[in-house]
Amino acid sequence: MPRSDDGELLNEQDLAELESKLEQLGREKSQCEHKIKELRHTEDPEREVFFAQEIFARQQEKLRLQVEMDLGRAKKNRFLLAREWGEV
Repeated sequence: MPRSDDGELLNEQDLAELESKLEQLGREKSQCEHKIKELRHTEDPEREVFFAQEIFARQQEKLRLQVEMDLGRAKKNRFLLAREWGEV
């Protein structure tokens, strides 16, 4: 069964795919957080070694990933609620 036009989940397979994607996004977000910490630790103001642009770009990426995760969780919760109410 194909996905609905609005991108909502239609069956258990869609739910499993979404959960897999959420796990992947979580790993990517953790990697971003680790890289941000690494860049901050590597900065050396005395030698004028700064990574402001790289840190900023990683922070933006981390926020993008968080938004995707939040949207995915909301989609999952809508599906689970609809399934509970017998609408799926």
